[in-house]
Amino acid sequence: MEIIKTAKGDGYAEVQEGPYVVAVETLLTPELAEEGLAREVVHRIQGMRRSADFDVIDRIVTYYQGPPEFAGVMQGAFSGYIRDETLSTELVDGSPADDTATETVKVEGMEITLAVQRV
Repeated sequence: MEIIKTAKGDGYAEVQEGPYVVAVETLLTPELAEEGLAREVVHRIQGMRRSADFDVIDRIVTYYQGPPEFAGVMQGAFSGYIRDETLSTELVDGSPADDTATETVKVEGMEITLAVQRV
């Protein structure tokens, strides 16, 4: 029988049940943080679509305002993902038109404003 000793280290979470041990790295890279923010934004926009009684196939324009790190997610590597998941034809950095469903929320400590408008 072989005995394996585990050393608790920073950046890992582990659990042991019987002879099995699972360790997961808990380091949050900037890319993972951006992906998490993008997924949260998609969730918020989908909720806004439902609240505005948009049809599931309606195309929209999404407006956003927030700090630079938020704008980076909306314009960066995850912009295509956000557009595809929410059926947004555009992601517009700026104030929305008057006839849009608008929501200001705190996400990951940042105050952001989102607005959706049917195309």
